[in-house]
Amino acid sequence: MGPTCLYQGYNSYLSVVVMRPPLLLQVFSVIVLLLRGPLLPAQTPPRPTEHGLRGQYYAGKSFEKLVLTRVDPAVNFDWSRRQNGPGQPIQYFVAPGPDVPSTWFSVRWTGFVLAPKTGTYTFTFTSDDGMRVWVGGRQLLDSWVDQPVTRSSATMNLTAGRYYSVRVEYYQVERDTKALLAWQLPGTTAEPVPVPTSNLYVSLPAAAQPFVAPAPKAASADGTIRIVSAPPSKAAPTTATPVKPTRGVAVAGKLPGGIGLQATYYAGSVRGAAVHSRVEPVVNVTWNGAAPAPGVPGQGFSVRWTGYLVAPESGTYVLHTE
Repeated sequence: MGPTCLYQGYNSYLSVVVMRPPLLLQVFSVIVLLLRGPLLPAQTPPRPTEHGLRGQYYAGKSFEKLVLTRVDPAVNFDWSRRQNGPGQPIQYFVAPGPDVPSTWFSVRWTGFVLAPKTGTYTFTFTSDDGMRVWVGGRQLLDSWVDQPVTRSSATMNLTAGRYYSVRVEYYQVERDTKALLAWQLPGTTAEPVPVPTSNLYVSLPAAAQPFVAPAPKAASADGTIRIVSAPPSKAAPTTATPVKPTRGVAVAGKLPGGIGLQATYYAGSVRGAAVHSRVEPVVNVTWNGAAPAPGVPGQGFSVRWTGYLVAPESGTYVLHTE
């Protein structure tokens, strides 16, 4: 059984349960319970915004053992040599920090970047040895190999005032050690500069507008996706009524066979009687007090979505709930 995530908004409670079988398909169930009143104590005020990126340092080139976590002002490091002051001896191939080896280590930096202008950005990467970079969920660099100092670049359109997730992964095996994430702003010809600390955030500010990557198109039904029916003891009438959320994607007509999730609506909690069931394409709805389906009250109802999710590629996925 995977993790259970709780989120308290205005008059709402959300629980997400993720189960991961050893097959390609991932089974998941989402339950929403809408009540008249808060369920949890008031949240504490948000912590002050911290600039920079969270750096997690590991012994081993493949993130084997976490030995140091800290906030770094930017990804702009050259650990090949260091001199602590005039006349001091030069140290070569120095360790990045306490308990971190000087060679055969890896680092993962995570956080967010604020785009100051709208337009096409050129991101520049310099690495010795391997480096991988994602911005806004899009992989811009995949150079996970032993290599001398290597510089490469990629472009990406960003919107002013939006925050984009950032993940930089790096490893070093021996000798020269360098890691740099730089950018060139839209409409400029100046040399790329390291992404400034003032534009990097360890976590999203309270009033942030995060970038949301567009959802991939649904695959055609080929037998690998099937709808999970409601338990026999809580059977509900099934309808082909398309879901028309007040926010999100409106679906016209019937959904292709097997695409979407089985939505079962209950009057009260999911322990009560099911009153309506239908296939819905996504979980992205705002009801604003209106009844979500025939026979379902506008307040005091709950929903269970069930089905399967096909992973398009291998790797670490981040599921967001609201």
